Amino acid sequence: MKYIATYSLEDNKLRLYTENNERLSPEIYKKISDVGFKYAPMQKLFYAPMWTPIREAVLIELAGSIENEEITLEQRAAERAERFEKYSSKRGADAENYANHADKLAEPFKDGQPILIGHHSQRKAERLRDKIQSTMQKAVNFYDQSNYWADRAAGVLSHITHKERPQTRINRIDNLQKSERKQLKEIAKKNKTLEILRSGKITDANKSQVFGRYDFSFRLRFTDEERTQYNITNRADDKGFVSVYDLVIDERCTCPLSLILERCIKAVESDTWASEWLSHYQIRIAYELQMLKASGHEMPDYKAIGAEKRAKTTAKPIINTDKVEHFEKCGSELRKVPLFEITKDQLKELSDSTYIRRSETFRYRGIMALHLKKFGFVVKDDNTAWSTVMLFIKDQKRIEVPTTEKVG
Repeated sequence: MKYIATYSLEDNKLRLYTENNERLSPEIYKKISDVGFKYAPMQKLFYAPMWTPIREAVLIELAGSIENEEITLEQRAAERAERFEKYSSKRGADAENYANHADKLAEPFKDGQPILIGHHSQRKAERLRDKIQSTMQKAVNFYDQSNYWADRAAGVLSHITHKERPQTRINRIDNLQKSERKQLKEIAKKNKTLEILRSGKITDANKSQVFGRYDFSFRLRFTDEERTQYNITNRADDKGFVSVYDLVIDERCTCPLSLILERCIKAVESDTWASEWLSHYQIRIAYELQMLKASGHEMPDYKAIGAEKRAKTTAKPIINTDKVEHFEKCGSELRKVPLFEITKDQLKELSDSTYIRRSETFRYRGIMALHLKKFGFVVKDDNTAWSTVMLFIKDQKRIEVPTTEKVG
């Protein structure tokens, strides 16, 4: 059987086609299902909701290579919307038919003819009434289904429009760049681990300390012959791996440290997970940046924006005065922030609970009222206990409110 594997940068999905839409063998079906592929009956293909190294490896094993997806996201959306519109039209036609049928059934009652209790026509009239109600309910259900599919069709087109919006693309690039930085950190961490393993600084004296660290929690597999030869009695997991830390602290184990280091180095070098993800993110970022530029927009410089915001924030002085009345919005009302005097020693006791609050032109030290009970602050109710109180350190240098601040 011939397989065709594709990948689309537009929606980050992998797809698997079979020649002449042939059915997969049970073994192949289980293999791709185990890594997250699902069948799309209308498109007659298998798809994975997102790219991963494992899914890519499975497709390369089946198809030999992965090609670029020829069908664009807009084409798929148009086909899907058209299909949903057909569903909506069909359900709408069914609703009309049932509504018309219910009207015909109700003709005997159109002049207000009541059901005659005790008359020989009572049972027939009641059955007709129930049938009319059932038919009308079916019409209502079909109307609801018609509206549902119409909404789905509109949603598909709206989703495509949303994905192509410049701000949406900018947010997507920002998230991809965050993921890229994360993988760069993982690679740097891997290189640092390799450097330590190759440095020769790991000895019999410190091996238990090194391999007891979380970032050196290696697990290795040994053959039955090696387990016998090196007297490895530690219990292995279901895949045959043994903790290196358990090996180095076991005095009965005679496995050479050089062999352990060699296999640890090999394990780290063979782990290409972060590198594969990094390559994938860089390809997607380059594509999204190209599409953003084609739309006439550029990626914002978030570093410069963040630096500007920090500069504005840090430029505001942290006041220390008792000559201020400050109001903050609480729901739909303005609330006066209460002021409380403390000393430097009391501030040290409260240091873990204090925080800095910002107003338009100054900052101040604040704390939740419940932490000031032991110093005599009166807490009226539960709402007051969780509200902010402004602190004035009376034996510390006074810093007054800037003159441009509107107080009172």
